[in-house]
Amino acid sequence: MWPLAAVLSVLMIAFAVKVLTFIPDRISHANWLVAIGLGIVVATNPPEHPWWFVIAVALGCAVHMIGDMVTTQGIHLLWPLRPRLPVPSTFYRGRSFVRFPIMGKAGSGMELLVLTPISVYAVVGLACATAAWGGVTLG
Repeated sequence: MWPLAAVLSVLMIAFAVKVLTFIPDRISHANWLVAIGLGIVVATNPPEHPWWFVIAVALGCAVHMIGDMVTTQGIHLLWPLRPRLPVPSTFYRGRSFVRFPIMGKAGSGMELLVLTPISVYAVVGLACATAAWGGVTLG
């Protein structure tokens, strides 16, 4: 399973780096270099738990859906079903979009303000985990 997990990790990391604009557009192909580097880490140092990849993907999907739900656009929570939900229109739009609009529009400055520290935390956590797998102790 590790080679497949490594390849899928490369794809998901490359897309995430591109979408979150960690890499400027003028060097947009560098997202693949970051993804391949992290994919090599995944391939050479896989976690011990056999379900780590499934858990990581499920957690990523859940966080992504929550992130989209807190924008003004919302998400199709029960897609492809379009039932009327018994909630106020503030939280429900167009028979299917559930939203809790605390972030404003997707891609707004507020979203960037919130996501930047979270992303930095995730990258530092990944770096610490990689260092621990390599036998490096911090502190």
